[in-house]
Amino acid sequence: VLKEKSKNDTGGPTKYGITWGTLCRAYSQGIVAHADITQLTQEEARLIYKANYWTASKADRMKWGLCLVHFDTAVNSGVSSAGKLLQATLNSMGSKLSEDGIVGPKTLAAIDKYEVNDIIRAYLKMRKALYQRIVERDPRQKVFWNGWMARLRAIEKGAL
Repeated sequence: VLKEKSKNDTGGPTKYGITWGTLCRAYSQGIVAHADITQLTQEEARLIYKANYWTASKADRMKWGLCLVHFDTAVNSGVSSAGKLLQATLNSMGSKLSEDGIVGPKTLAAIDKYEVNDIIRAYLKMRKALYQRIVERDPRQKVFWNGWMARLRAIEKGAL
């Protein structure tokens, strides 16, 4: 389950989708009792996902489907980037939010103005555009394109 760093992957050693850097941060936060990626358990990974992505991104305050898309975006791109992408999505639908990455009362209230499935589709479209920009900026990242698209299809299927 331990994945070593490839030449194009900047995440470093990873287990259960948790990078060594993320594990070190969780250790410093007291979420887990060690920073040894080889010893990471599934339960510890769940604790890290819950604290640093699910709750931190405010996915726990969203309707089903959108919470899944937003949580996955936070895991894949970071909590702040997920917040900015959600805000940009809502703005593309007519909201006027500051795209600061902080999912607070205004962002959560804006979500309630739209049909959740419409938000999900627009959010996933924005994620695809983000991946396109990543590849345009750094063509070496194209090696991840098929995986990213498979991830989006799987998240869409689960969310809708």
